[in-house]
Amino acid sequence: MLKGSVFKRFHHFARLDLRIGHVNNVIRHPSSSKLYVLQVQTSNLEPLVNKQICSGLQEHIPIENLQNQFVVVLENIKKCKLRGEVSEAMLLCGVQQSSTDVNNNNTNSSVTSKVVLCKPLKTNPDLIGQRILLKSGITCSPPLSKLENKELVKRLKSKEWDDISSRLKVSSNGDVVYIQSEKEIQEANSNNIEDSLVVWSNELNEYIPIKVQGLPEGSSVC
Repeated sequence: MLKGSVFKRFHHFARLDLRIGHVNNVIRHPSSSKLYVLQVQTSNLEPLVNKQICSGLQEHIPIENLQNQFVVVLENIKKCKLRGEVSEAMLLCGVQQSSTDVNNNNTNSSVTSKVVLCKPLKTNPDLIGQRILLKSGITCSPPLSKLENKELVKRLKSKEWDDISSRLKVSSNGDVVYIQSEKEIQEANSNNIEDSLVVWSNELNEYIPIKVQGLPEGSSVC
């Protein structure tokens, strides 16, 4: 049974309904030069249904680099409309920020310099729809049914997402990791612990890490 700080981290992370998806189709948004409209499969259950996702990646990722890709999808966010198109979920990406001087004065502003999709290291059809888990050493977060509160996965509020996403980072080897808050580090009187995001493959019989390729350590994931 999970106890202490490990359970707290798993319990906190379990508020995210992150799943592996597959991009079956992507087009440029008809009314926006920044948005793509993607059809993403997030389940292998029949009948197969795509979720529509509007994502502001036109300036960062070529359309051909999105088609037929395995991606990480945040499902439990509020459905919305972006320039008239429904968006039902969100793609998880690594983001490198850089500081620039605005209008030649001393006010620094953070701007996005590079955006990269979060992807499983290995791809296999059985991954589609599988939930992303948290792995700490040899311990992996249990399925939702094993957690004490089965109502954890509900629609995220924006403040909840801001809190959780602030702890998602890129590690030195490109893994997507979930870090402790400063309060947790102080309470435990220890160094920061990085838990890796993984997905289980029944066919491959292994945990597959979620990766972000080509971004420096400490880059944000959102």
